[in-house]
Parts: sequence; structure tokens; C-alpha cells
Amino acid sequence: MQPRRLTAVFDSWGFERHSSRTSPTLVELYRRRDNPHVRTLAVRLGILLFLATPLLAISASLVVSWNNPAFAWDGVAFGVALGVAFGVAFGVAFGVAFGVAFGVAGGVAGGVAGGVAGGVAGGVALGVAYGVAFGVAFGVAGGVAGGVAGGVAGGVAGGVTVGVAGGVTVGVAFGVCCLIVYLRVPIYALEALWTWLLTTLCETGQLSWRRAALRLPFHYHDVIWFPLPRLRPFLVAAGKENVALGNSLIAEAADTLGQKGPAQKALVELQAWSLERAAQFRWWARVAELDLDFLRIVETPTLMRSFRDAARDLYAAERSRSHHHKNAALERARTTLQRVQSAIVGEPHPEYLERHLLSVARTWLAVVAEEQASLAISMRERPQVPTPFVAGEVLRASNRELFKGRRDLTRIIDHDLTGDRRAPFLLLGQRRMGKSSLLNMLPEHLGTGTQVVTLNFQGLSGETHLQTPHLWLEQEVAAACGQAPSPPGRTAWGETLKWLEQVDAHLQQQERRLLIAIDEVERLQDEVERGRTSTDFLDLVRAMGDRLGRVRVLLVSAHPLARLGPHWVDRLISVVQRELGYLKPDEARELMCQPIDGFPDIYPPGGVERIAEQTRCHPYLVQLVCDKLTFSLNANERLQATDEDIELALDDALPNAEAALFNALWAQQTVDEKTWLARLARAPVPVARPDRVLKGLIRHGFVEQRAGDMHVAVPMFGTWIRDRKPEDEPPRAEAKDVVEAKTTPLA
Repeated sequence: MQPRRLTAVFDSWGFERHSSRTSPTLVELYRRRDNPHVRTLAVRLGILLFLATPLLAISASLVVSWNNPAFAWDGVAFGVALGVAFGVAFGVAFGVAFGVAFGVAGGVAGGVAGGVAGGVAGGVALGVAYGVAFGVAFGVAGGVAGGVAGGVAGGVAGGVTVGVAGGVTVGVAFGVCCLIVYLRVPIYALEALWTWLLTTLCETGQLSWRRAALRLPFHYHDVIWFPLPRLRPFLVAAGKENVALGNSLIAEAADTLGQKGPAQKALVELQAWSLERAAQFRWWARVAELDLDFLRIVETPTLMRSFRDAARDLYAAERSRSHHHKNAALERARTTLQRVQSAIVGEPHPEYLERHLLSVARTWLAVVAEEQASLAISMRERPQVPTPFVAGEVLRASNRELFKGRRDLTRIIDHDLTGDRRAPFLLLGQRRMGKSSLLNMLPEHLGTGTQVVTLNFQGLSGETHLQTPHLWLEQEVAAACGQAPSPPGRTAWGETLKWLEQVDAHLQQQERRLLIAIDEVERLQDEVERGRTSTDFLDLVRAMGDRLGRVRVLLVSAHPLARLGPHWVDRLISVVQRELGYLKPDEARELMCQPIDGFPDIYPPGGVERIAEQTRCHPYLVQLVCDKLTFSLNANERLQATDEDIELALDDALPNAEAALFNALWAQQTVDEKTWLARLARAPVPVARPDRVLKGLIRHGFVEQRAGDMHVAVPMFGTWIRDRKPEDEPPRAEAKDVVEAKTTPLA
């Protein structure tokens, strides 16, 4: 039984550990003499102490007594008896493991020492001391309960080697003792041969991997300093044959001294094998969850995460019925795998894992190529309308093709950043108008001379710095400007302002600018009303406009400042307001007809105009209706839409528009505003002199004048308002200044 496992067995039997011993005493074992395992253990220890000790002592004495007529055999008997006696005594006092180890080592050493004299005895003493020191100290005291092999080998080999050496210098003898006692080279040679033999027998089919695994040397011997030859291929083959067995063997081998390296390499090979099998059988979902054999027992390295990302895209492609989405997912997977391949090839000295993952990447790329070829055939045989429209998601650089228009606004922002202008900006726009998408596109439009840092206050409630949002700003700016001075990290926003002045001076030297964009800044007011933060952040924004030249602030909101509260108007009185409104008709047409290169002409005559009219060129609604239309065409396996398809897409889009847009737009209106919108939704109203409420609705794009009448600007929104339940509508009230006769348009 392996010493470390012997200690574990003692623990499982409930024997209490002490600082002075790691095994039970003979008395404790005697109390459990009815246990068959205890009896078996006692028999083994007894054989080792009472039988093996005399045999080892006699064998060693035969070697030492060669050509030594003065050898005293009676001294051997006395030494063995004395060692065994001390072993029993120590077994009672300090535990059976220590007692047996000391008894065997002392018996053999004492027996040999009793039979010789002079230098030889001194050599034996030296050898015994060395053997016992390393065998017992590294065994018993180190928790390897017993260390019997080390003690025996030390006593015998050390005594014989140094004794026979005689006149040889102590240094040479000491070195030989090191090889034999500490490194255990003779034992290792036998274990290496045995491992090689087991692997060969298994490979030739003469022995099963499971049976051979029980006979591996590291099961019985912890202190194997060197890797066992052919252990790695044994572990790999056993793992392929039986996953549970492979995992168990790798874990056990990795827990021993010299077999950790082979175990780690075997695990790498099995991981690569699992990934290749996953590609062969298309187990993308399992790879995405790291639910493959041999991938669950280790931390996930960076390259392995890349395979997980590729598997997610491949799984998405497998489940998608859209040719466009399937092709996009396959292309993302191919790009990810090519990056892995390039990263490994670019390494001058790739690690063992990287070398094997390179082969896996090639296998996966071949599978992706097969899937793309199969998709190309499907696209020719069963063509579909591409479905590139993204409704509701923030556009990023990866889908910049869908970002249409806004060029005039980006030019204005770029213009406002130049010169000596310092006041903060306010970008005002309705919900889902594309404000966040615009922020993502600003770096490309503004160029490298302007660094854009974006904070989204939508997640302010979950931020660590909820009460001190200026510290959040510090962190983001410091991360973006790597060469800037270190931020102070203090609760007073005045310290942040002083630090930003240093950043401003740094940017001045580099002739660069910094734009800090704060998306959904109105969420700050929500937290102020909850009492979880204050308006001090607005003081910082105002002070930044007064004292900084190269650092500018862009606030993004769906609400005008007056609606957020008087403190917003007071703190930001000098703000430069820019509005993000509906797309222009030609921009909306481009979005519908050319969302991506090669998009087919799917609309009936007048269909584009119908969608533009009903959505009022609202970017979210345009994408939503077009997405519904393309989905319907593909579901019915048609490539050309009819007028009925357009109307059906408009109707199908209403539930999504309600959840994602209309409810929020309606909730932000006052009672008077809701009254006006409900009235206009029922029928256009001619107005001679609009009141304050109606003027506000016109200013913010909810109401428009057409042919002298007031209309809800977005007909889809008007339809939704008109179809609302009666209990959801505001109380009916006659709007002021409504006249029946047609009036002149508003100036």
C-alpha cells in the first residue's frame, strides 16, 4: 500500500492525528483487531518487521563478510533483535508507521554493525544515518506514513556501499548513497521497465488498460523522482478507452513527484483529441459549455476560450434557418479560429498545449470550410432574402453597414470640439433613435485625434461608485489614457477636477482631445430621487466646461433638462444642445434597400414609401418592420413582397414596438401631453395657436403639422395610441385653442 494512501486510510478509519505522529499506535490497532482491514495491515507490518528485517540483515552481512574472517555473526543476531525491539517500542509510543520504519532500518543497520568493526562499521553507521535521515524524515515526518522503503534502502545500501568502499573517500561514498538512497535509482530502473512493459502489453492487446492501470508503479510508490517512460502514451490511451479511468489516472499521476509532467502532457493530448472529436460529430453546444471530456477538470486557458467562442458561433449557425445569419456565424467562427492559428504560429517557442491546439484549429477550419461549402449549395438551390436588420440592439463597428445617415450631426460634433469651445454638449433624442449607436461610431468619424470614453449610466444603480460617479469617470479616463497621471481616487469631486486638469495639460502637449460621453445620463436623476446619490456630479460637469480645454463632456439623454429638474437647468445652463431626430427620407430608403451590399429588391412599388410614412423614418421602427418583412418572405419561400406583405409586417411589428418603444414614450408624457396625443391619434386637428403643451410635443418630434393639421408624427405610434384600452387613456379633455376651420400652417 502506498504510504500516502496509508495515511488516508488511517484518517478514514477515524484515527486521530497528532502533531508527533501520523499513524495509530499498536494499542489503537489492537483495539480494532476485529476489523479485517486492520488485521491485514498488522500481518503486513509484522512480516516486514519480524521476517524481512532478519533476511535483509543476513543478506547485507553476507556481502560485508566476504573475505572478512573476523565477521561476528552473533553480533548480527544481537543487532537485529535490538532493532526489532526498538521498533515495537516506538510503534507503541509514536505510531506503527514510525515504529516499523525505525525497526527495519535499525535492525538491519544494527545487525550489520554488530558483525563488523572499525572503518566498515563507521561506514555502515554513516550509511544508516543517511538512509534513516532521508527515508524516515522525508517519509514519516513529511506525512508519507512509513517511509519504510527509504529507511531500509538507506540502512542497507548506505552501509554496504561505504563499508565495502573502505579506503575510498567519503565523498564518493556519499554520492553513491545519494543515488541509491535519495534518488532511488535502482528502484526507478525496475519501475521504468515495468511501466514500459505494461504499456506494450496493453498496446498489443495482451492486457486491458483497466487491469494494467492498477499495476502502475505510482500507485504503490510516491517517491519516484523521474518521469516513467511511456507513462504519457499509457494515460492517453487509457483516457481514450475509458474517460473516467483516464481522468482518475491523470489526477493521481499529477499528484506524485515525477509524473506531473507526463500527466499534464497526457491531459493536453486528450483535450485536443476531445476537441477534434467534437468537430467530427458537431458537438458545438457541448464545447460552448465546456462539457467535453477532459475539459471540465482544469482552468480554461485563453486559447481554449477561443475554441469555446467559435463553438458558440458554429452552434448558432447550426440552429439558424436564415442563410444570412448562418453565413455570418460561420464567418465569425472562421475568423476566431484563424486568429488562434496565427497566434500559435507567431509564437517562437509555443507551449505543448499550443502545439496540439494548432492541429485542432486546422481540423476545425476544415469543418467550417465544409459547412460554408454546404451553405453555398443551399443558397443556390433555395435562395433566401438576407435578414441583416437589427431591431433594438445597439449597433457596433461589426455591423456599421446598418448605421445610416447622421453625417451632419457627426460633423457638427467634430466642429464643436474644435477651437476654444468648452461648454458640455447635450445630445437629445427619443428612445431607440440611435443615440448609443452614434456613440459607438464616433471614434471612426472623429479620427485618431479624439479619444472617446463612454460611460453608460443605465447601469449606475449597480456601480460600486453609485454615490461618487466621478470616481467611475476617473477609472474610465485613466484606462483610456494610459500615459496620463494616476487618478487620486478621492471622494471629493474637486480632486477629480484637479486631476482632469493634469490630463488636459497632457493632451495639450500631444495635441489631442478627449470626449467623455455619458449615455443615459437621466438615470442619475432616478438615483437622486431614490436618495442614493446627489447632484454633485452635475457640479463637476459644469466645472469641467469652465476649466478644461481639451477634455469635453457629451451628455446623452432621452429627456430635456427641464423635465429632469431645476437643478439640471441651473447646473448646465451653458450646455450646447444637439438633437438626434428621425432619419431623412433618403437615409431611410438607403437603410431599407441597401442594408448590406447585394441586398435584393424585395419591395413592391410604393412599398418603401409606405414603410417610411408609417414609421416616420424612425430608425428602430424601420429596422423592425423590415425584419418582420424579410422573415415572412423566407418563411413563405418567396423573394418578392406584395402590398399585403407590407401591411402584415406593419401589424406584426406593433407588439414589439409596444414593448420596446411605445410604452416608454407614453410613460414619459404628462397628462396634458397624453390628452393631446390621444386626440390627435383619433383624427388630425387644425390648430390656430398651439398651446404650451402642444408646442413642447412639436419641439420634441411627437407631433407634426401636415397640410395645416396637427398629426401624431409617427403614424404607427398614433395607431398604437388609438388602439389602447380605454382604461389606459387619459381623461378626455378638450384641447385649448382647437378650431374647426382650417388654419394657416405654423411658422
